[in-house]
Formats: sequence, structure tokens, C-alpha cells
Amino acid sequence: MKFRQFISITAAATLAVGTVSCGDSSSSVSSRVKRILKYLDDGEYSEASSYVSEHPLKDKEIAELTPELQTRIDNAVAAYADGTGDYNTAYSLISCVQRMNIPDLIVPLAEASTKLDSLYSSNSAFESGKEYYENENYLYALQYLDRVSEESPNYAEANRMKEECLSSYRAELEKQVKQYTDNGDYQSAVSYLESCRYSVSDIPSALEIVNTMIADVGVTGVLGEAQELLDQGDLAGALERVEEFEDDYNISDPRLDDFSEKAKTDYLEIVLRKAEELANQQNYLSALKMIENAQEVISDPRLDTLKEKILAEKPTYLSEIYLTNSTRFTLVDTGDALLDTVGNSYPVGNLYRAEYNSVGEYNLSYRYNRLSGTIAVENSSDDATAVLRIIGDDVTLYSVDLKRAMTPVTFDVDVSSVNWLKITVSDHNHGTIKAILADCRFNDGSAQTTTTADTTTSAAEETTTTTASAEE
Repeated sequence: MKFRQFISITAAATLAVGTVSCGDSSSSVSSRVKRILKYLDDGEYSEASSYVSEHPLKDKEIAELTPELQTRIDNAVAAYADGTGDYNTAYSLISCVQRMNIPDLIVPLAEASTKLDSLYSSNSAFESGKEYYENENYLYALQYLDRVSEESPNYAEANRMKEECLSSYRAELEKQVKQYTDNGDYQSAVSYLESCRYSVSDIPSALEIVNTMIADVGVTGVLGEAQELLDQGDLAGALERVEEFEDDYNISDPRLDDFSEKAKTDYLEIVLRKAEELANQQNYLSALKMIENAQEVISDPRLDTLKEKILAEKPTYLSEIYLTNSTRFTLVDTGDALLDTVGNSYPVGNLYRAEYNSVGEYNLSYRYNRLSGTIAVENSSDDATAVLRIIGDDVTLYSVDLKRAMTPVTFDVDVSSVNWLKITVSDHNHGTIKAILADCRFNDGSAQTTTTADTTTSAAEETTTTTASAEE
């Protein structure tokens, strides 16, 4: 009985050989392998997997079957990729072979399955993208067309539709942006594009257009803003504006780099020239301030050299000496300049306001030879009067009567023998009186001191710092 069954099976297998493709009819392929391949070639995948399950393959048969299965799987996937085959056929073939559990095909099957799924997703995306494209819903079309794989037979057509969609989207953006930029409102243009960037964040091709336009429009706008700041002398503000833009939008543009470098170079040349001019005019504090401001944004040895030169030339200012004791005697180093009663303006820095009943005290320790400066009455004073005194070790070195109708006076007193210096405003009558002490400095000059205690000298009055009338 068993012998008859064997003959019957052998005959059936022999009959099946005739239907196997030419590539499978080699005499070296066993009959059972040929039967399995015929099932597969005829699309009878359930029969093929059942046959393998019921008739375990020998090692030799597995060795014969493996390359044949690999070839069929590769051909099925390739046919689906080029449009000559269908997805179901390739999927069914891969699923059938997976059930055969052939070790050498585990990795190739996984790769083929991944590729097939990718192609399927790509083709599905193309169909959806095409539908949206035909309905002129370009952003939705792009969302799908971007997913079409290069291996898809629809790749070229998908690219053609993408270009048309992108062209239409770009034109729409440019129209809206132009409405802002025509009015010079680059900030609103960038804000609009930024909102568009969020709406197309999952559409790479459209996002690239938005980012490119942000870079172009934004750079043009920020360069205009930075140039305005630079024209106002605010280099730090100009450079900060450029850096903020680069950080906020993650944009690197050579135009921004060129602007920053040129701005620094031009600004440096201006600072070096003007600081030198100020130093030559003995306006040392303004020169130093200009250099220090520049050094906050520029590092250049020429600034260091000029600063050292000015520090070596300049006298010691009263504002640089520690004020050991003060009452209503204040350094004015911020805010607006002070205005005196005859219209003169005094810049902040080495500038003091001494109100009535004020005292300012310094320890000189005999380190300086002479103290000079200018005394005036602040415009906010009324008709009150008082006396300003410069006192060294309890000896009055200089005094001047303060009143509203007063021309500013300069003073120059010998402090070479002074340990403790005191400046006071006293003998005040009713009302408000505020004295201005400007440009007070210690120097080694030999100007003659002609003052005596409690008197205002004619020499001091002759060296006034204003041409305004002495009387109102």
C-alpha cells in the first residue's frame, strides 16, 4: 500500500514538473521543490505553505528552494515598484514564504516586506496627492506628494505636480509679503511668514520656501533696523539686533556677517578719531567714556593704547577721589546736563550739586598741588543767597557769594599742604539756592591764586567760563 502511494505521489510530482517555468525545470531541482514553486507560480499560496507544513523539507531541498524563493520575491517587489505587478501578489508571496520558516530567508524577507510597505505607502500618497492637486488644494497635495518614494513609478509625475503646487504657494506668500514690505513693515512680513512656518511644519518642501523667504525678507528688514541704530551711534544695539534675529530664526546669512564686520570697523575708526580729538581738547572723561563704550563690543589693541595714553595725560578729577563725608553734596554722573541761571549747560560726569547747608569732605593726604574748577548757580534756584567755601584743614582757601544773578566763576587754589579738603555752602537766607561745581580737577599748574578767606577775588571773576551777562 505504501509503495502504491509513493508511486502515485511521484507521478503527481512528475506531472507538476511540466508546468514549472523554464527557470525551475532544471533536473537538479527535486520534485517536491518543483511542486512548491508551481503552487507559488500559480498563486496558490495556501497550498504551498500547507504542503511545506505537511512535508518537512530536507536540508538539500531547502538549499534548492531558497534561491528560487529569493528570486521570486525580488521579482514580485520589483514588478510592483515599476507598475507591472500588484501589491497583493507580492504581499501574499512574502507572507507565504515567511510561514515556511526558512532561516536563510528571514532577513531578506524582512527587507522585502519593508520595501513593499514603503512602496505601498508611496503609491497611496501619490493617489491622495493627485486628488488634492486636481482640486487645487496645494498644501494638502504637497503633504502627500512629499511622501512619494524615488523608487515609485509615479515619482516623476509627483515631482511635476509638486513644482506646480510650490510655485502657486510661493506666489501666494510673495503677494502677502509684498503688502507689508511696500510699506517698509518688514517686521510684520516676517511675523506673517513665521505663522506660515508653523502651518507647514510637516511639509518639508513648503517649509523650505517659507524659511528661505524669512531669511531674505528678514535679513533685509533687520539690516535696515540695525543701520538706523548704527546711524544713531548705537553700535552695540545694532549688533545685538542682528544677533537676536540670527538666534530667533536660526539664520546664518553672509550679509549679516558683512554688516557686523563693517559696522565694527567703521565704528572703531570713528571712536579712535573722536576720542583723540576729545583728549586733545582736554575733555578726557568724554574720551575715556567713548573708548570704554567701544570696548564693550570691540576688542582692538588700538583702543587699549589710546586709553593708556589718555590716562597718562589727564589730571585727577575730583569725582575720582573718595567722598568720605557728604550732606546735600552729590555727584551728578547720570541723567541730563545741569543748566545754570545764565544759560550754560554742564555735562554729567565730573559734576557736583551743592545745596544750601551742604558739606562735601575729602582726604587728600597732601597728594595734590592745585585744585581748579568752575562754580555756577543752578537754574532751579530762586532769589536766595549763600556762600560757597573751599576749606583746607579748617582754613578757607576760597569763597564766593552765591546768588541767582551770578556769572559762573573759575577758581584755582593751592592744596599742596592740605590733608582734609572740605567744600561747603552756608550762610544761607530764606529760599532755595543750589551751586554747581563743574570740571573740578587736581593738577600741577602754576596759576596764581589771588583769593583770601571769605572773599571772592577779582581774578576769579575775570576768568569766567561764560560770556553771558553777570546780572539778570
